Amino acid sequence: MCPKVQFAFVTITTIELVIADNEFRQESTRMTYRFGVHVHGAWNHDRSVKVILYSFYKNICLYIIELWFAIFSAWSGQTIFERWTIGLFNVIFTAWPPVVLGLFDRPIAADQMMRYPSLYHSFQKRSFSIARFLLWIGMALVHSLSLFFLSYGFLETQVVWASGETGGWLMLGNSAYSFVVATVCLKALLECDSWTWPVVVASIGSIVLWLLFLCIYAAVSSSFLSFCRLLRWF
Repeated sequence: MCPKVQFAFVTITTIELVIADNEFRQESTRMTYRFGVHVHGAWNHDRSVKVILYSFYKNICLYIIELWFAIFSAWSGQTIFERWTIGLFNVIFTAWPPVVLGLFDRPIAADQMMRYPSLYHSFQKRSFSIARFLLWIGMALVHSLSLFFLSYGFLETQVVWASGETGGWLMLGNSAYSFVVATVCLKALLECDSWTWPVVVASIGSIVLWLLFLCIYAAVSSSFLSFCRLLRWF
């Protein structure tokens, strides 16, 4: 017996469907690639540059104040800030602004980036460069100098408490520290191209968190010192 022969009938409609499906897949892949490069690529590039520059800025703004204080402390090596506040600066009080800046900042809306692909090239001009880096370093130096002498000017005549004691160097250090935390957190808001609720909460919340910590830590330290003085009588 002759084997059965099966014929595959391919119509014009089937070929058109296959071609249309391939074209749809190619167009979908192209749009996905374009969206990834033009939108997320531009966003991530801009965010990374901001986070790097901001990290240098906030640390220089704080720690260079030690240099300005050394001029008035006869280069004795005395630190102006309390040791716990120094350790918690990058861990708690200014940790969240660069995180949300690097995750939620959107320089330009996604639909605008897709509609005008030439905008992608404009982000190349905002890339990391030596000139831009030096600009941020200079800005950090100016801010640290301004914040230190602002605090120094307020406390030049010192603060006298009801007990007759003066504020001392810790009063100067905590005042300058408060100005620095407020300045660098608000700087993160200014650098954001789009204000979203995580950015606002992280920046304002960091300032509030420092003020709460300062009040609690001052109360605990004062109680501890009073307890130590009480022990001296025994």
